Amino acid sequence: MSGRPSRPHPIGGNLVVVYSPSLASQLVAAERISGGRFVKTRLMTSMLIVTVMAFSLPLLAHHGNASYDVSKKPTIKGVVTEFIWANPHCYLRFDAKDENGNAVHWLVEASNPPDQTREGWTKNTFKPGDEVEITMASVARNGQPIGRFGDRIVINGKVLKAPQTAP
Repeated sequence: MSGRPSRPHPIGGNLVVVYSPSLASQLVAAERISGGRFVKTRLMTSMLIVTVMAFSLPLLAHHGNASYDVSKKPTIKGVVTEFIWANPHCYLRFDAKDENGNAVHWLVEASNPPDQTREGWTKNTFKPGDEVEITMASVARNGQPIGRFGDRIVINGKVLKAPQTAP
């Protein structure tokens, strides 16, 4: 295209496309031809993209640790009822006995499956009926039987590598 003069080229109806060596002159020509619709459309599209991005940023936020008491790190023994291998976190449900012999249904949180895979875990690491002994990294402040995996996990008498902790 270099060396060729800019010239209008009819392609049908009232629309005329201007061939030009520079993109800027093509945009100016498109603006003239469209009666200002080109810039308005581009501006509205840009505004829509910025608005969607601005409102979606909070969705990237993640929960904090405020609901966990990191000063309490109990070791709990129990029997696995379910292992949930899913995003955004893996969870272990197990039943333990309190000091009065009553059943307590625990829920323990680990990080996501890709992190746990790097630690050698699989979706079959815990199976219903496995006997576990878990030292928690923290437990729920409200007294509910909820915690995060700590640095010591024993499954059927075998020590398991500690998991990645959930952020």
